[in-house]
Amino acid sequence: MIQNEFGIDALKSAHVRRDLTWKEPMQLRALRPKEGAKLVQLRALLEGRGWRSSLPAALPDALLLRLALDFRRVEGSFTPHIDPTDEDRASLAAAMYVVLNLLNEHPKRAGDPNDLNISDNALVRVIKIYQVGLEREIVARISGHAGTIDQETLADELVRCVNECH
Repeated sequence: MIQNEFGIDALKSAHVRRDLTWKEPMQLRALRPKEGAKLVQLRALLEGRGWRSSLPAALPDALLLRLALDFRRVEGSFTPHIDPTDEDRASLAAAMYVVLNLLNEHPKRAGDPNDLNISDNALVRVIKIYQVGLEREIVARISGHAGTIDQETLADELVRCVNECH
């Protein structure tokens, strides 16, 4: 019998290690989208379908991942002294479209239903809040376990932010 440095039979520990490793290593980077969401696709999917269609839970997997890339690019483009690229601008347009579509159509939003006025600070805040909800939805789908914050709460928080910052 051959023992390793832990005093465990080497053949037994090799067997245990083999059982604990993946036969084909899973890599989350395989889910990484090559490009962000396209405005044309977003419009076709969301326009005229109500505010709930813009919630992360309502979006198809591929679009959810593309939007996650867009929101991460936006997060990076808010960094001072960095000039945004064309990709950054396209990502900002996608992020703004999905968030503003939700807000514009939400019935609890204060003000004229045909006119959405939002300050730059409020826009940055609602984009960050939506990003958290977006990323939580991705984790919920991958893990199979939803969090304690539902999509209605996310929408209410976005609306509250806009109403308070008016």
